[in-house]
Amino acid sequence: MASRRPLLLLLLLLTALGCTRKKTREQLVEARVASLEQAIEAQALSDVREMLTEDFSDGQGRNRAAALDLLRITILQQRGVHIYQEVEAPTFPREGEAEVVLYAAVSGTPLPSFEHLAKLKARLFHVKAKLREVEPGEWRVRALKWRVAGLDELLE
Repeated sequence: MASRRPLLLLLLLLTALGCTRKKTREQLVEARVASLEQAIEAQALSDVREMLTEDFSDGQGRNRAAALDLLRITILQQRGVHIYQEVEAPTFPREGEAEVVLYAAVSGTPLPSFEHLAKLKARLFHVKAKLREVEPGEWRVRALKWRVAGLDELLE
């Protein structure tokens, strides 16, 4: 048993190191986009608010408060919002800034995949998100621009 003790300690150390491995900035940005989707679907508007920077803008003149009001109205009208998204890899144009392009299908009923878009009459949007690193490893959405997209864009 004594001869196994150093091996066991080494395995425990390697396991601990593996568990504490830092996430890449790409992983952190992708996680932020995913958590924003989850918060919207859960109707957790206070969580959504915390994921947006104070100077958030949406490209249509809405600040953070107005964007949250629009989301609140959409949730009430739809009796919930379900999102399915395809996210491209984030880019980093400058230190502390990230950009993500994604297609988001939005529906009042759950969307298991993009193949269900036509059946559920979901709306498809092309979204460009800009994120800012507000603290090391913590990314928040600074700006969103979106437009209605066609299904043909996904097939390109």
